[in-house]
Amino acid sequence: MVATASVAKLFIADELLLQESQGKATLSADERHTLDAMLQSSDDDAAEKFWNQAGGETIIRDVAARYGLAATQPPSDGRWWDTTTSTRT
Repeated sequence: MVATASVAKLFIADELLLQESQGKATLSADERHTLDAMLQSSDDDAAEKFWNQAGGETIIRDVAARYGLAATQPPSDGRWWDTTTSTRT
């Protein structure tokens, strides 16, 4: 198992955009700008904000289940960057 580090930001973005498409959340123009910064500039503060806003460890469980990533696990310490995964099943 390896830590995903900033790859977890893709999981956070995926969950936020899904929540918005389902009407469970609304992203303001400022939040969309922050989301862009998280992805384009690897903004850790933005990731932390959205991690807490969108469900924390639940994000990893939900996204991993959605895409069949059985070897991907939420962080044991609650820190998004310590999410782990493997290319093996």
